[in-house]
Amino acid sequence: MITKTSVLLTWEFPDNYNSPTPYKIQYNGLTLDVDGRTTKKLITHLRPHTFYNFVLTNRGSSLGGLQQTVTAWTAFNLLSSKPSVAPKPDPEGFIAVYLPDANDSLKLSQEYEVSRTPPDPPGAQMPA
Repeated sequence: MITKTSVLLTWEFPDNYNSPTPYKIQYNGLTLDVDGRTTKKLITHLRPHTFYNFVLTNRGSSLGGLQQTVTAWTAFNLLSSKPSVAPKPDPEGFIAVYLPDANDSLKLSQEYEVSRTPPDPPGAQMPA
């Protein structure tokens, strides 16, 4: 998962793996320590539309140890602010969502589609 300010890194170990040896994740001159039994880490406070090179290494060994590299671009900063919602539905029962203008420097078309499936009425049965 990649957003404009975060990247979720995930990895797998063999079923019989259970090492308390910590790992480290290095990226852009920073280092994060990670518990040796975890299989994911959310990296936050990143910059939008920026290239990152993440390296997961085993802290307990140097040569021949675990080392995995992943590269990622964070997403564009598309919206200048959060969407807002009308305080009450219009006469037809629709709720308006007001979306801010997209970032002009990206040269994107501004088309938004929001859909929602209404919940089933109480007591409704699913077809067999």
